[in-house]
Amino acid sequence: MDIFEEQMFATAPKPEPSTEPEPESAPSPESESAQETKLPDTLTLSFIGFDGESIEGLECRVRVVNKTQFLSTDSNGKLQTMTLSPNAEIEIAVKRFDGSYKVIDTTTVPVGETTWEYVSPKLLVETNTEAHEGAPGNAESQAPKPVEQDRGDITPPESVTPPAPTQTPIPPAPAKKKPCNKHAKHKTNAIPQKISGQTPVKKVEALKPGRDAQGHPQTTFASKVKDWWGSWRMPGFNLWSHDDFVQGRKMVSTSTKAQQNVPTVNAEEIKHVNEIIRYLTQQTDYKYGNAGTVEILTQLSKGTFKHQHGEKPAGKPANQCYKYVKIALTRTGWVNGVLVGESASTAGSELIKQGFIDVTDSLPDSRWAAPGDVSVYKWTQAVLEEERKKKKNPEYPNHGHIDVRSYDNYLTDYIPVSHHPRWSRYEIPRVYRKFYDPLPILRMKAFLRCIREFECQAEPDDSKRYTLLNCALPGTKSKRFSSFDTHPWDTVSKEQRSIYSAAGAYQIVYTTWVELLTGMNGAGEVIADNKMFSLAPNEAKFTPQLQDRMAVAKIENRQALGLVRKGELAGAIAKLRTEWTSLPGGKENAGRRTASGGLMDQAYFESLFNTYFTEEKRKVGIK
Repeated sequence: MDIFEEQMFATAPKPEPSTEPEPESAPSPESESAQETKLPDTLTLSFIGFDGESIEGLECRVRVVNKTQFLSTDSNGKLQTMTLSPNAEIEIAVKRFDGSYKVIDTTTVPVGETTWEYVSPKLLVETNTEAHEGAPGNAESQAPKPVEQDRGDITPPESVTPPAPTQTPIPPAPAKKKPCNKHAKHKTNAIPQKISGQTPVKKVEALKPGRDAQGHPQTTFASKVKDWWGSWRMPGFNLWSHDDFVQGRKMVSTSTKAQQNVPTVNAEEIKHVNEIIRYLTQQTDYKYGNAGTVEILTQLSKGTFKHQHGEKPAGKPANQCYKYVKIALTRTGWVNGVLVGESASTAGSELIKQGFIDVTDSLPDSRWAAPGDVSVYKWTQAVLEEERKKKKNPEYPNHGHIDVRSYDNYLTDYIPVSHHPRWSRYEIPRVYRKFYDPLPILRMKAFLRCIREFECQAEPDDSKRYTLLNCALPGTKSKRFSSFDTHPWDTVSKEQRSIYSAAGAYQIVYTTWVELLTGMNGAGEVIADNKMFSLAPNEAKFTPQLQDRMAVAKIENRQALGLVRKGELAGAIAKLRTEWTSLPGGKENAGRRTASGGLMDQAYFESLFNTYFTEEKRKVGIK
């Protein structure tokens, strides 16, 4: 059997580029590298079998420009390290059993010290041929029997009745492929308490030949091969388990819940969300370096994971966002196997295959993503050109960025100290959903309504607050505006523009509107992180929806959005009372009273919030 006859896939073997700039408190990669001795440009190729074991003795052909090398893998499945010229064309091929070579990758040599890791889509087993007829035997008894513990941390689809402990699994025919539903729903039983792997698994013992009761030759695996979750899934990597061979099994799609996209709150859903948030948070201070995604996952599975907390600051990017997110998605059971691809910007299609759905169009923007949502970004053209110039490669791909929304941040290979990505570096991201908690979004809506209540108390009709003016425009007496095409004070000359230019439901002043819309302040200085609104030239620029988005942007810039999403109102108000001075504790709040004479204090705000939060839940059918 040619283990590379099908297309071979590499899982995050190539080092990912910088997708996030270093935090201001941390030295830049350039300044760090300038203090170190420049490393040679080297490349190491590593090959892993479908069972997670290194492939020893694999003959390979490596062509770089006009030079060809024939090499064999060592006991660790690696070819000898090669020193090569950066950006040169490289072709990698593996030798088939018939002596021909199969090309598995054609790309360019990277800059720096790099390891690429390839995983075969097949499992290599060695067998001997025997005469068909023979004396009856009991080979079936050599096959291991399934027991409940074989599931490890995996739960099968709810509609499946597990086989009795004494039942012998029906092995797959070696030469025949069995169709598989890629979306079979398996779930983790419990949130992992440690990021490290389980106890080392035993290497697969040699196959045992024998005869069945009819005297026909039969080969059996005498030992159980456990996967990364400690589950017996033959042959491994999440594709088969002993449940898959139960007659009459009905497969269940993981995408059913997501495709309905109906907000619900249940313990199972929240457990999944908390699990991936905890995992991503824990691994942000690991420094994986050149190790590939599958290599890290294999170490975790076998108990050979040697990384320690504190290898890097949690707030400092490792410039390997896709690797970190892939590992988290796999280890927490959100995906079957490992996401394929080198660039984070291409992850969307892979997530769709795993039962995620694209919910981008249902959200105002990615600040509104629910905990558990995965955002996939592409660099802007300016950033792409900058990266290509830095790498001295005009064909350098748009690797982009990926993160998972938490309750108060955007988790990836680091935890942003600003509590959000550098928005100015990216096109508007796409957001993908599988498991999520809808309540933070509903809290955001309730909190926004409270701000509108405090800022526009004189107008009891909430829908009319979006057209209020703090000060009448020159030549008019009305404190309302009629067009959402632009900020009302954008229609008058700079000389006539009042310092009391607050307008709309959140009383957004003209200069703030300019900052949020253009990413620049009134002095023409770039405020990069504020730019999030990519609008068409003829698109209205002060609609009620856009006012809501701008208010959320200001809340996030004040590092209060996470507090709002978690329902920590006192902390959020403390950070926002200088932005909206009508809020409790603000300079314009002293002595303010409701229409019935009550104080508009913290207690009133919280009571109002609870009322609106209950209304938002009722709108979507949550009790």
